[in-house]
This record gives sequence, C-alpha cells and structure tokens, in this order.
Amino acid sequence: MAKIRMSDKRKLEVEIGAAKLEEEISHVAGREVPLLRVKRAGKDSFVWINATQIVSIEDDPDRL
Repeated sequence: MAKIRMSDKRKLEVEIGAAKLEEEISHVAGREVPLLRVKRAGKDSFVWINATQIVSIEDDPDRL
C-alpha cells in the first residue's frame, strides 16, 4: 500500500507498494500524457492519475 500526494493537495491511498508504483511511472514517463491506472486501497474501483501531478509517493506502514 502506498500514499500518493498530488500537486493539487489531494492524497490517494492505492493498493500498490511505492517501489512498484515508481516502476510503473517509469514505464509511462516517455508518453505524451503519462497516465497511470491504479486500484484505490480498500475500494473496488480504479482511478487514472496523471503522473506529472504526483508530488510524492510513500509506503503506508499501517497498511503493509
């Protein structure tokens, strides 16, 4: 589990670890609009994130 902080002050909890998420970002970084599709933590839904708006990614120690 990881927490993503966005440039617009939003915080998202996702069901992927920070290291794996950073690896996914590197896969989409070369595209014109680097969009990531990630599963929200504790929810049965996905969200699309523009990778250029991510400020920080950190593992959530309470949810590991």
